[in-house]
Amino acid sequence: MRIGDLEFNRRELAGSMGDWGTLLPLVIVGAMMVMVGLELAKFVMDIQGWVELPGLVVTVFFSVLVNMAVGFLAGIAIRHLLQRYIPEGHPLGERLPWKR
Repeated sequence: MRIGDLEFNRRELAGSMGDWGTLLPLVIVGAMMVMVGLELAKFVMDIQGWVELPGLVVTVFFSVLVNMAVGFLAGIAIRHLLQRYIPEGHPLGERLPWKR
């Protein structure tokens, strides 16, 4: 189909469908990132002082710097390191959430 100097054919239609295939995943990933951000905001509201803060800071740092999965693994690692290396009688160890 020709309109003036412009021509619209099957290739143009295929290109526009390809654009939808490119844009739609970006919208889905953006919506997922908003939901993850809201869930992290709810988690931050439940922080109980500076005892849980190292895990939060490490998780956010690696999530922003590298990747969400790396941030998740770094948060788990810092929790296990704190759990392992804080002695039983230490005052900080009594306030840790996993020692209740």
